[in-house]
Parts: sequence; C-alpha cells; structure tokens
Amino acid sequence: DPCLCLSFKLTPAPFRDMDNQVHTDYPIVAKLNIILTDCLRRTVVTNFGVDLNFLGDHMRRGVNVIPTGQHGIYYGHYHCNNGIQISHILKHLRDNNGDDETAAFDLAKWWAEKVSQSKDAQEIIDEVRANYPTVGVIYIYLRVEYIQTMLQSLQCKLKSSDHNSKTVLLDFSSPNVAKKLHVGHLRSTVIGDALRRLYTFCGYNVIPISHVGDWGTQFGMLITYMTSNLTQDQLDDFINNPHKYTPEMLTEFYRSAKKEFDKKDNFAEDSRLMVVRLQSGGPDSVPFKLWKSMCEVSRTEYSEIYRLLKVELKEVGESFYNDMLEPCVNELVRLGVAKTAHSHVRVWVDLDKNGNKNRLIVRKTDGGYGYLATDLAALRYRIKELHADEIVYVTGFEQKQHFKNLINIAQAAGWIDNQANAGVTVATPKVEHITFGHVNRADGRRFQTRSGNTSNLIDLLTRSIEYAGTMLKKLTSSKGQYASSDLLIAEKAHVVGMSLVKYAELSLDREKSYIFDFERRIGSRHIRRTKNVLYILYAYCRANSLLARLESKRDGNKGIRLLHQSEIQLAILLLQFTMAIQRTMEKKKPSILADYCWTLARQFNRFYQDCRVKGNALEHSRFCITDKFCEVLRTSLNLLGIDIVQQL
Repeated sequence: DPCLCLSFKLTPAPFRDMDNQVHTDYPIVAKLNIILTDCLRRTVVTNFGVDLNFLGDHMRRGVNVIPTGQHGIYYGHYHCNNGIQISHILKHLRDNNGDDETAAFDLAKWWAEKVSQSKDAQEIIDEVRANYPTVGVIYIYLRVEYIQTMLQSLQCKLKSSDHNSKTVLLDFSSPNVAKKLHVGHLRSTVIGDALRRLYTFCGYNVIPISHVGDWGTQFGMLITYMTSNLTQDQLDDFINNPHKYTPEMLTEFYRSAKKEFDKKDNFAEDSRLMVVRLQSGGPDSVPFKLWKSMCEVSRTEYSEIYRLLKVELKEVGESFYNDMLEPCVNELVRLGVAKTAHSHVRVWVDLDKNGNKNRLIVRKTDGGYGYLATDLAALRYRIKELHADEIVYVTGFEQKQHFKNLINIAQAAGWIDNQANAGVTVATPKVEHITFGHVNRADGRRFQTRSGNTSNLIDLLTRSIEYAGTMLKKLTSSKGQYASSDLLIAEKAHVVGMSLVKYAELSLDREKSYIFDFERRIGSRHIRRTKNVLYILYAYCRANSLLARLESKRDGNKGIRLLHQSEIQLAILLLQFTMAIQRTMEKKKPSILADYCWTLARQFNRFYQDCRVKGNALEHSRFCITDKFCEVLRTSLNLLGIDIVQQL
C-alpha cells in the first residue's frame, strides 16, 4: 500500500567540496555503508536494547547497499534490504507474537528516521524512503550536488594500494601440443586474459602463464605411432623441417595413435615406455627430437590465435618442470606426505568430510611421473622460486577435484600455510581454482579433439572477421561520402569480429555450460538480440561523434550540472565503475563487467534521446558527461580485452 510509504526529506548540510578528505577516501557505496550501518546500530540499540554484535555474521561486513539501476526515479538510487533479514532475528526481543512483515516495517521506519537525523547523511543523501514498494527496505536518493561533484572528479583508475608489491600468477589457456585448439579452448583463454588485465589494472604484478601440455603419455603415443608407421626418411624430414608440417597433420597422427592406444595393449605398453625414454633421454635422442618438432608445429597455430585475440602470456610447458619432478617427489617422501609402496610413490589426500582418503600415484613403478607430479612441481616452483602471493588456475570445472587434491597436498607439505582470519581459513600464498562450464556441441556433448567432430578455434575467429566485414560493408554502402575504403573496413572487421567473439563469451556467467552455435552466439541471430557488443560499440561511436562536433566548445571553467533524470541516472552508473571492478574481482567473473558495459551503453542512449546537447544551455555540462561516458566505457571494454572503433 503506497500509504505505508514513509519518506524523509533531509535538510541539506553545507556541502563540502570533494577535495575534502571526508569524501575522497570512500567510494559512494562505502560511504553509504558507513552511514547506514551506524544508523542501523543506533536503531537497534534504541529500540531493541542490543548491539549489532548480537547479530553475529549477519552484520560482519555492514549493511548491503545495492544500486537500484534504471528504476532510480521510482525506487531510489540505492536501496538496502537488511531490515527484512535482521527484523526476523530481533522481533522476539519486543513482541513474540508479532509477524515478520510488521517487524520488518517497524525496523525500516525507525532506521529511516535515524538516517534522516544523521548529519553525515545530510551531506550526500537528499531523501530516504521506507517500506514501499517492499516492506522492510529503505530507498536512498542522493543529493544532485554530491553526484555532480563526484562525477567531476571521476577518474578511471584505482587508488594505489599494497597490491603494488604483490605478485599474481595466472595459469590459463594451456593447450596441448599436437592437438588443434577447438572452440572449447576459447573460454580459458579470454577469461584468463580478462583477469590478467583486471589484476594489472588493480596494481598487481601479473605473471601470465600458459602451462602447455607438451609432456606426458600423449607424446609416448605419438612417438611410438610415428616410429612404427613412418619411414626413416619421413622421420628425418619431420625432425629437420617441422615448418613443412601443419597442426592438422599432427592432429591426424594423434587420433590414429589414440585409437591404437585404446585397442592394443602392446601399443599402450610401448607408449608408456616411450614416455620414460623421452623423460630420461637427452636432446640428441630421437624421441626428444621428434617431440621438439611437434612443439614447433603446434606453436605456429597458438601464436596466430593469440595474435588475433591480442592475448599476452608466457609459454611454460610441462617439460620445463621435468628436472624438478624427482626433487619434488623426494621432498614429499621426506616430509611424510608421500610414501613408497611396491616401487611407486603414493600420496593420500582427504576425499570427503567423513575422513575417507583418496590414494594418488605421483611416481609410477616404471619410473615415469604422472600429471599430478608435474602440477605439484610447478606449484612448488611458483611458490618457492617465483614467490607468487596468489596463484590462480583458470580451467574447466571437470578438474575441480584434481586442483582440490593439489592444494591439499601443498598444504600438507607446508608450501601453503593455513591461517585463521576472523574464523575463516585463508591459504597463504593464496591458491585458487577458477572454474568454467563446458562448450558443448549441438547434441549436448563436449567438444573433443580425439573424436574429430570439433569446431576449430582458428576457423571460428576467421569466420567472425569475415562476418564482421560483410556486415560493415552493408552499413557503409549507403553512406555516400562517409563510405569506408576496403582497407579501413578490413581493419574494423578485425576489431569488430574479435569483439563479437570475446563479448559473446565474457557476457556469460563462466560457471554455466552452453551449446555452441555460431548464428546464436555471434551471427545474425545473436545480433538481433539486444544484449550484444555491437549495441555497446554503437553507443560509443555515437558519443565519440558528438564529442568531435563539440570539441571546440570545451570550457574547463564550467562544471557539471544535472537536471534531467536520464543524465542523473547516467552519472550514477558512471560512478559505479569502481564498484563494477571490485565486484568483478571479488567473484572472478568478467561477466559482471561485461553486463556493466551494456547497462552503461543503454543508459547513454536514453540520455542521448532525452537530453539535447548541442545548442542547449547545458551544452558544456552534457559534453563533460559524454566525455566521462567514453572514458569509462573505453576503459571497461579494454579490461575485457575488447578494442573500440571510432566509427562503425
């Protein structure tokens, strides 16, 4: 019932300039959190006679200040719903017979009254409402003067912090040698690169690593197959002239070798022995020379894909840790984490909460080392030699148990210390596994190189560029004097094509799987959807064109004035840039920042439609708002690895 709505118009306090330290130390949400938490504390003390500590974990991080989004004119610029939850806990202190809705209504009413009386709130809050449209929720309207001043000082950079001295190692992409990259490899590559950009932006020293699968059983299979099926001249040619061979040829070798490995026991045994020969042999041995050529052939495709996507990383394959395997396993044995049994070395790790153990082999009877041993050696090296403060693995969720085992063993060995912080166990150095869902075929099954039924990643990127080029030619064909040359269209097509691929991937929640279909994910069926990167690029181009027409009228002596609700809402969204970055980093989900870009573009188009810029009395103010929009959107897209174009 609207009649239940309680509204308190705050009397403005003398507004202090944003150079004052009171405001510049806190983002808007942090400042609101301090004010609302303090008002809630006084409300609880006054009306219930208890302190907020009584609520325990419910109030450990203060109140939950939530941006309201596009509906700010009706439901506040921000709202806070903690009253619904904690009123249920507190109601028995006053009236055991009261219902939850009445308790939530009363708490929100008393809370809003305290906010209206707060001197700190008067500086930034214009109005606070309670209980409508949702009982138990308070709705906050910011003072326009506060928004104007904050927007005037907005800069797309984060404040310096102790992050400057911290090193983060990101392990992502990590393809396997002798296998072509299919569309399923896109997720780890672009998510990892976005995290690399975000960590760098936040002031960390970032080491991006591609833990290439260039060692192990698959090479025993390949080498055994090639030495059994190729002539000596063919083997010599492959060793001496790897540039003559393509990744497709290696993939065919791999598929044939895999079939024999699965069907013939003697071939499988020969392959395992070949792995031992490879791991123990020197650079002059035939297995080593064949392996080296395989890596060179595969690297040509990886390099081209990374060039197209503008992904920066350092290739450090499994083979790099070959000499570290024995010292690593010996250390685990010496520490009692691993034990020798029947000529092989095992470790036992916790499998579940019931105390059941999982037996894992780190060194086999034949002397070969498994996948787990390599990852343990890599983790040990990264902690002890690279001194990483944080290590982040970006792989599919099917490897969740593997990385859980890896972390458990590292903790047992003392490489990672468990420290209790406010009741929460924190690993130092912090080791985190960022998972993502599968990219599936139309039949719902995963893409697998060995099956042969895959969509190659390089083909997807090439097709996206071609699709973007065709689309841009149609857009410019009717522009007359503005029509672009073929060279310019080709340059734009690369930018737009890669933007379509990256945004289609990054806009999804990484934890969800999806079925890959070009038309639905990138092509015309995707473009017809509202939420796509072309809509965002169009908004940027529109704003950039407006700035170009008004650049001569820039006046640094005039400030920003906000009158229309569309520009107020745009200003509030721009001020949420830092919050979007923080939430993205907290969840390790680039989809949060991708969604912010789309919401920002949508609100700018509303501003452009509702607020006349050129020839208006507020021309300079709206010029500045448009300039801030371009800066924030350009920075946000860059953090996702998406380039912009000045004109479509």
